[in-house]
Amino acid sequence: MKWTIGRKLIFSFILILVIILTLSAFSITSTFRLNNNTKEVSEEVLPKVELIGEINYIAEHILSTTQKHMLSDDESYKRKYEYELEGQYKLIDQAFSEYKKLLETKEEKALFEKLHIEWDDFVEKNAEILELSNKMDTKNAVLTSFSGTALFDKMHTDLDALIIMHQKQGKQINEDSNKEFTNVTYTTLISVIVAFVLTILIAVVLIRSIRKPLTKLSTQVKEVAEGNLILEPLDIKNKDEIGELASNVNTMTANLKELIESVVYNSQLVASTSEELSASAEETSRASEQITSSIINIAEGAEQQEKSSLEAFTVVKEISTGMEQAASSIQTVAENSLSTSEKAVYGNKVLVKTVNQMNMIHDTVNNTSNIVNSLGEKSDEIGKIVTIITEIAEQTNLLALNAAIEAARAGEQGKGFAVVADEVKKLAEQSRSAAGQISGLVGFIQNEVKKVITSMNEGSIEIKNGIDLVSESGENFNHIVKMIEEVSAQTQEVSAIFEQINASSHSIISIVERTSEISAEASGQSQSVAAAAEQQNASMEEMSASADILSKMAEELQDTVKTFKV
Repeated sequence: MKWTIGRKLIFSFILILVIILTLSAFSITSTFRLNNNTKEVSEEVLPKVELIGEINYIAEHILSTTQKHMLSDDESYKRKYEYELEGQYKLIDQAFSEYKKLLETKEEKALFEKLHIEWDDFVEKNAEILELSNKMDTKNAVLTSFSGTALFDKMHTDLDALIIMHQKQGKQINEDSNKEFTNVTYTTLISVIVAFVLTILIAVVLIRSIRKPLTKLSTQVKEVAEGNLILEPLDIKNKDEIGELASNVNTMTANLKELIESVVYNSQLVASTSEELSASAEETSRASEQITSSIINIAEGAEQQEKSSLEAFTVVKEISTGMEQAASSIQTVAENSLSTSEKAVYGNKVLVKTVNQMNMIHDTVNNTSNIVNSLGEKSDEIGKIVTIITEIAEQTNLLALNAAIEAARAGEQGKGFAVVADEVKKLAEQSRSAAGQISGLVGFIQNEVKKVITSMNEGSIEIKNGIDLVSESGENFNHIVKMIEEVSAQTQEVSAIFEQINASSHSIISIVERTSEISAEASGQSQSVAAAAEQQNASMEEMSASADILSKMAEELQDTVKTFKV
């Protein structure tokens, strides 16, 4: 599978997103566990301690009221105390019922059953005391109250045991919460640091894998646009669009260099051939003048005519040979011009393909910026989660404060729970502090994401500059193609003129041969030869003008390709 830039970016950001989601899930899960521990303290342990304190308080009040009943001689006070005792019995029965609903362990249930039996015995013994007190048998009532006090002491011992048991539960929950908080804190910090380092590494690797080869490409294209073709091929080993683009740029540079060399060679050949052609035209023109002069002298004498005809035959033969050589050179120039034109067209296609590749890379970099922006939004969501954790910590702090208040109300039995409440409060403050640290790290990640976006934007600008430079090179290619096409057209015209001149030369040779063989007809044929010579002279003038035009075009073509270094 080919790892394009888009696939690299998608894989990298999916990996970062998975790490962030995993970290968020772990933090949320741990926060819920801490919250459950706090709820267990506030909804289970604290109510148990409050109920035990309430039972102890009511039992002491019952004992006190019973003693007042024994010591009172007034019937109205005795009825009042009995009424109070009935209300206190109802309150303590209600407390026992609520406490029983909260029991969980076998140890708690066994101790509660023992306490309840002792309470029932205490109630029976208290009823005997009240009955003796109503009979005014104070002495026996006091003696019986000793047994009731002993039962009360047993109850008080069991109540203390239950309080100690619940204090141990609260302490254990506090220790578990501390361990959980420590694990959450270290795990979260390590995970955030790992995610941060991994994000930076991925960003650096991606930026280097894109920006470095793009800089090389931009420099290479700029050099080519400025006409420097003496360049080493780009050594970019990327297996993505950038590597393909580098290969195309190398091909484009090589083809362009070969094209310019061919244009330089052909332009020099055209210039040289044009000079030879111009010299041949001048020589032919002079020869034509000589032929005309010779033909005029033919009328004066056959002997002189024959001599001049032989001279004209020799000159025309040389001209014909020169014309054939010039025609061959012009044909070679025409073929080279056609080949050069084809290479120029191919080079222009390579440039167009290069522009398309750079546009694709430009779009890929823009997509990268969008993905990095999405990563920034995910960081904002993590910030929101941290805010929720902070709020939960504040709620935990309030619960700890309420627990401390309830512990104070419980008196001496609530001191142990007050310690638990204080530890819960510290735990809440530590949670809020850790949430603040996570929030700071998330903010730092967001800043780094912004830096990555800035680097991506700079890379996009460099790609755009490269596209402009390649487009400028394409315009130069088009100009070269047009110049080559014009040279090819002029070469075809010159070739046609050469063919016409060559045909005229053969005609002159035939005429001179006939003049040499038939001296008697020299006077009549001299007019035809003169006309042919005049026609050849006119053709020589046309050929000379075409040679001058061809030479001028060759000079313009050479000036055009001088901007390139090959």
